[in-house]
Amino acid sequence: MRGFLKAAVAVAFIGMSGVAAAQDLVPERRVVVTQDQDLPGGDIASVFDTTIEACERACLTNARCTGYVFNTKNGSCFVKNKPGEGAFFAGAYSARVIEADAAVRAAAAERRKELAFLPDWDIQPAFDQAQGLGRQHTTGPWTADEHLAAALEAEARGDWAGAAAYTGAALNLTDDAATWGEFARRQLQAGIADQNQSGYFFQQAMLSSVNAYLRADSPALRHTILVTMADVLERNGRGRDTVSALRLAQSLQDRVDTAALLDAAIGKYGFRIAETLVQSDLARPRICVTFSEDLVASGVDYATFVQLKDPGLTVENGGWRQLCVAGLEHGKRYSVTFREGLPAADGQVMAKSVEITQYVRDRAPGVRFPGRGYVLPRAGDPALPVQTVNTDRLDLSLYRVTDRNLLRSVQDFYFGAPINVYSEDYFADNVGEALWTGSATVTQEVNRDVTTRLPMGEALKGLPAGIYALKAAVPGLDPYTIRRPGSGS
Repeated sequence: MRGFLKAAVAVAFIGMSGVAAAQDLVPERRVVVTQDQDLPGGDIASVFDTTIEACERACLTNARCTGYVFNTKNGSCFVKNKPGEGAFFAGAYSARVIEADAAVRAAAAERRKELAFLPDWDIQPAFDQAQGLGRQHTTGPWTADEHLAAALEAEARGDWAGAAAYTGAALNLTDDAATWGEFARRQLQAGIADQNQSGYFFQQAMLSSVNAYLRADSPALRHTILVTMADVLERNGRGRDTVSALRLAQSLQDRVDTAALLDAAIGKYGFRIAETLVQSDLARPRICVTFSEDLVASGVDYATFVQLKDPGLTVENGGWRQLCVAGLEHGKRYSVTFREGLPAADGQVMAKSVEITQYVRDRAPGVRFPGRGYVLPRAGDPALPVQTVNTDRLDLSLYRVTDRNLLRSVQDFYFGAPINVYSEDYFADNVGEALWTGSATVTQEVNRDVTTRLPMGEALKGLPAGIYALKAAVPGLDPYTIRRPGSGS
């Protein structure tokens, strides 16, 4: 059989599409192909200068066709009905048609419903794989048992590609779920063993696992097939579908080992809390959690899925994929539990309750001007309002926008708006002229916003009318070291 294996691997024609209707899940008819063989007699049609794919299509779409012969030397195709016994003919491929089990084809629709997490673009290629399998893995005169025995020998010596090829050859005769499952498993192992061909083998293993499931009846067998499918899905970068496959497996038959796989997959890919944020720099601090999937837009009271241990706390919609707990106080630690069953928009639910414990620290010192711009009188006691938190002192710097830079200040959006911290150096070097530096004392109330009126008479004394910019900074605070709202401890 060693020589036959080489032929089986080398003959790898691409499966054809469109032979059956889109809703078909299991091909009604398939072929068993033998290399270097003619089937004399029984000709009902002939096509010349064609391909083996077109030859097979001509046979499978003809109800009278029970086999065909394709001559690779001249591209000729002979469609046959009840031909004679095979005879050696170098360069020819002969095929005999096998009818699918009607009961399996009928049951496949129910299996497809169970695989609802897989899109149609997974199902049609699986059908094409099954339809073209006879040409991809030629079967020859050997029985299915002989091919499967050769597959076991190949597997024992670590030849996973060979084991898969022998299994595919056996499948052309049996088309049974268990052998399809073994085909998927061996293709998976072939991809693991050969990184250069891993993409091909993993994709084929995915399609084979679909074909296996569509033909499977026993819940235990379907469970085993789904575990292989989940492994392949993860290797193909489809972690979310991995969770769905393992959940379906557990719904069919509860197994401890699969439960562990499911827990691990949910932790990596399932609907879960992806991030915890403590928004401690807000006047009203919040603890927010961001989920891995979108939440239901309306009709779900998420407060019922959040257990709050402290009175006065409320649950708020925090925006995209986010729920927040409000009513907190700075300087306290809180524990909040997000309960099992909390739903996502796509129908997933949290598999387990999750307790979040976070400390709400004091607000970081800060300063800002509450308005966009100010017009100050030339006389009297000019002043600017400034809003601070957790600081009692400010460093002040005054700049004047020179006449030649008035247009630039408008074009660069410096006029009538707070200057971004990342633009301050450019403004100071190229737009504004430094005139004065000083400091100010402001009132401090722990964790509360305090508005102070900054007298500007001394700084503006003797200056002409114009456009000026005042910078206020908390002493010793690096403006580029921004504490993220939510880096809880």
